[in-house]
Amino acid sequence: MSPITLFITTLLASHGAFAWVGLIKRDPSTPDADGYCYSGMYELGSFEKSETKRIGDLCAVATCQEDRDILLSGCAPIQARPPCYVMPGILSKPFPDCCYEIKCVNEKDVKDNSIDTETS
Repeated sequence: MSPITLFITTLLASHGAFAWVGLIKRDPSTPDADGYCYSGMYELGSFEKSETKRIGDLCAVATCQEDRDILLSGCAPIQARPPCYVMPGILSKPFPDCCYEIKCVNEKDVKDNSIDTETS
């Protein structure tokens, strides 16, 4: 198994949302394929330096760094208070546009049940 260092932290992403980041350290036992990163995690396989790949069915990406470490970035968990609610992300969108969204509605509409805040 390759040595993995995972740092969970928050950062301010370009869209003003917080995100998680992680790092998969380069596995020294893999062949030194110049210019490529490789990881069996998340079925990433091999990819070129500076290339970014979507991670499976998650709203997250992996980017091959110059030192062949792989930087992971994804959506942070969020919560909302009424009259706002969390909408699930749309996985067909690119990262970070696929992240969850907070929607707010008029408090009167919520009390009258004219706005459905339940997700199925």
